[in-house]
Amino acid sequence: MNTNTKPRRGFTIVELMIVVAIIGLLMALLLPAVSSALRNAHAVSDKVAMKGMGDSLFNSAEDFNTRFIRPSLVARCDVVKRGKNHGYVPGQGLEGKPWDSTENLHSVMIMKGYIGVESTNSPVDNNPYLGVKGQVEEDSGDTIPYDFTSWDPGNSDNNVADSPVGFMDTTFSGQLDDESTDHCSWATQLLAGNRYRLWEANPSSEEHALISTRFVTDSADSGSWAADLTDGITNTSELGYKLSPVLEQLGATNQWVGHVYTSQGTVTQEDSHLAFKFHASGQDDNDSYAKAIADNMFECEFTNSWSPDGLEGMTSGFGNADNFMAFSNNGNSTGTYAANDKFCLADGNNGGVPTSWKYLNDSVFLKSHLSFDYKED
Repeated sequence: MNTNTKPRRGFTIVELMIVVAIIGLLMALLLPAVSSALRNAHAVSDKVAMKGMGDSLFNSAEDFNTRFIRPSLVARCDVVKRGKNHGYVPGQGLEGKPWDSTENLHSVMIMKGYIGVESTNSPVDNNPYLGVKGQVEEDSGDTIPYDFTSWDPGNSDNNVADSPVGFMDTTFSGQLDDESTDHCSWATQLLAGNRYRLWEANPSSEEHALISTRFVTDSADSGSWAADLTDGITNTSELGYKLSPVLEQLGATNQWVGHVYTSQGTVTQEDSHLAFKFHASGQDDNDSYAKAIADNMFECEFTNSWSPDGLEGMTSGFGNADNFMAFSNNGNSTGTYAANDKFCLADGNNGGVPTSWKYLNDSVFLKSHLSFDYKED
């Protein structure tokens, strides 16, 4: 019996090269589609998370007379009438405006039950220093959950003039100007001065931004992140811009694409920082000051030093109603406050309780990047 079989014929080099070429062609055709699908999936996840955060603001407005919750509506001074200190009374007493920062906003929303701890993080945030409080390792090396036991508003040792201790977990951090652990993803409308009027549930008003994807840094120095996250004029040649964790979060390589939760209760996807306008000033064709001019959400336009090109020195009124998204903090990563950690200082007192706050101060959250020139009372 003949047991001989034909020898098996292997692939030739030419055939292998053809197969490899076909595979490479298929990958070239499919990878962009896969990358686009991943970006779209990331965008949907981020949009849903931000929508939940924003909708919680509208829920809070039902409890605060159409105003969105902010730290100062909860952390309030004792009520003093006719020389008698009645202690902490919810909804009354001078608002603790020094503590209206982005990180404290997130913290007080958690404390009051409007959002969960996980809600402060975008599911696609690729900031290497960010994580859910209680799930992320802190600088100490420990995992420390949100401290709900810190709620103690009636404690006589609490002093809103010095700190918001007793009203929220003050170790909840949104520092972003160093390599310390942070607990929240998004920037918010700056809670200061004239921007308080934008922080209320008024859907009939002109659309403006409330919450947004943070911007990018244009410096290689991580210590300047806090300031540069609010600087809308980026230097794309700087290393810090290229290494920013916000880039490629929702968009293509080296491109900022972000979500914005608006005062209309919607989430829009933006690829420009000039998405919103303000009407405080700006010359029209008749040299009057009623023209809407483009507003860079991440650049301060309400200081004495700012004015549009060609109108240098004519700063009166400019920026009084602009959007300004910031990632602000009180330098409170340790939960301990100092006088220079405040956004504004006590002005006068009544039985040891401040009667007003004067002259907001930006030295902490923007590293002397801004200068406020109006008075809060």
